[in-house]
Amino acid sequence: LVAPSYKEILFGRLDGTTLEWTDGVATALLRRVVANERGEAKRRHWLCFDGDVDPEWAENLNSVLDDNKVLTLPNGERLAVPPNVRFIFEVEDLAKATPATVSRCGVLHVDAAIVSAESRAASTLKT
Repeated sequence: LVAPSYKEILFGRLDGTTLEWTDGVATALLRRVVANERGEAKRRHWLCFDGDVDPEWAENLNSVLDDNKVLTLPNGERLAVPPNVRFIFEVEDLAKATPATVSRCGVLHVDAAIVSAESRAASTLKT
């Protein structure tokens, strides 16, 4: 399920009335790493996106995934992504992903015959 509001949930939103910016989940996590208040610069960080790679929100990541490593937010702000931050996408398929996004990612295919539905279900129930 991909809702148009996922872009706002992930990256943030600009209030049309007050013009106040509110960070989304991914933006807030990235800011926390950049701030380095608790030694985040010394550790590797993985931002994991689980679900369809929908162009509605994934296009915002294209400049992060290429050599620029800059997240451009909908409010025009640009956040440099430190070298210790990695992005991973766990998807069922790439049916909705654009060639621009796919070409910036490494792809690892795990066939359903290798990982059974039972083991996936058991793993999900553990968490």
